Amino acid sequence: MVKLKNWEFGGFNLDWLEVSIEVPSEFVEPLSNIFFRYGFKGVSIETINESSKNISETSNLFSTKLTTYLLKDRSLDEKYGYIDISVKLISQLGNIGEIQTKDIKNQDWDEIWKKHFPLLKIGKNSVIVPNWIEYEPLDEEVVIRLEPGMAFGTGHHPTTKGCIEFLEDIVNTGDRIIDIGCGSAVLLILGCLNGASDSVGIDIDQFAVKGAKSNIDINNLSDTISIYENSIENFNSQDSFEICVVNVSAEIVVDNLDFVENLLTKDGSLIVSGFMKNKLDFVRDKIRSSRFKIIEEKNLEGWMTLLLSKDNS
Repeated sequence: MVKLKNWEFGGFNLDWLEVSIEVPSEFVEPLSNIFFRYGFKGVSIETINESSKNISETSNLFSTKLTTYLLKDRSLDEKYGYIDISVKLISQLGNIGEIQTKDIKNQDWDEIWKKHFPLLKIGKNSVIVPNWIEYEPLDEEVVIRLEPGMAFGTGHHPTTKGCIEFLEDIVNTGDRIIDIGCGSAVLLILGCLNGASDSVGIDIDQFAVKGAKSNIDINNLSDTISIYENSIENFNSQDSFEICVVNVSAEIVVDNLDFVENLLTKDGSLIVSGFMKNKLDFVRDKIRSSRFKIIEEKNLEGWMTLLLSKDNS
């Protein structure tokens, strides 16, 4: 059974500007980061149903729609300006859509934002439930409650889906997980609800860290998961982990394989994601020259997720 709770988004009395753009998959990552930085609460990332598009509208059928919201306060012009100039710069690299805007009245804000984050059943038995929805789980379902922000970190993006599917398969009771670039902490929460313990997340974004801690508290895991605002280069740990997740970019993944190897136990597993299929050969080559081996690959909507293990031969 699903129903909405009474939910408020902070009591703002101002109106809003909805900002959206349609882009091909290779530009989702950089533009979603821009939308997340300047928008309020995050960015929605939606796969476009190509069958509903008129192919004559454009020479390139864009695969993804990004949407964020700006408060109509004194910072509106500045924030919109940053988004606009970023879009113009990225458009020099390839064909992307134009920014679309829509005025939103304050009284409509809650329902408009909520529509971007429905309940999501994912993997074998995981259910990601926005915290404004009351949900009665079915037998064996694992419910992760989130206050969604950026869709990259809430299960709606293919990279998060791929990581969730691998985690469901490999996590064992008592495993320790470290998530580098933890975002909303959805992967850590999922792992610990499936039996993992004493796990760690790091992220360089202070707002992501704040949101992750809030989500961990919502799921009553504050004694099990620790979150730190830090970069992979500056993070020091004396602990070893059975599972490491790195859902960032291809470059960060391959540049830090040696560092990650030292974080893992002898038989530890590494899940890497956050890059498109066009970078797969580059990532494979770097992995082959490391002390890891590829166990399995997932391709979800052109986004890659790899399961690796240490090569102890």
